[in-house]
Amino acid sequence: MAKNYRYQAKYDESLVFFNRSIEIYTQINDKQGIVNVTADIGVLFGNLSEYSRALEFMNIAFEKAVELNDSALLSKIYNNEGLVYLSLGDYERALDYFYKSLKIHELSNNLRWKSYAYNNIGIVHEKMKEYDKALDYNFKSLEIKLELKRESDIVFSYSNISELY
Repeated sequence: MAKNYRYQAKYDESLVFFNRSIEIYTQINDKQGIVNVTADIGVLFGNLSEYSRALEFMNIAFEKAVELNDSALLSKIYNNEGLVYLSLGDYERALDYFYKSLKIHELSNNLRWKSYAYNNIGIVHEKMKEYDKALDYNFKSLEIKLELKRESDIVFSYSNISELY
């Protein structure tokens, strides 16, 4: 429910449900759930362009994910931090976080998220006007999406590539 409100830009409602989720996860001692929601709250503040608050929540989530030794959560947080730095125009830092996320996905061979990491790296290179690199990463992303037969993702990749040309 909280994410649905966030997708609809109903951020106040979203935050209420995120906080309620944290209460429930705390009651049942689900530490991974708490970390996930904390990271999602960071994304919500990023959507609001409150980047320092976004990074604050992501850093809290990161520390807890490290304690849990949960690489999937770490890669999610790295990706989200990369998106914040991309929004801030700090492309070098964004690349650093996207590459960290990519490394985890390469080790786990999570193809879907690996394709997203490639896509995000391509976006940064496009912003840096490094179009050849951007194309390389977009084609890597497309190759995986074709393998996974994820039609909506495939369309998105073709659109990105056409814009680069």
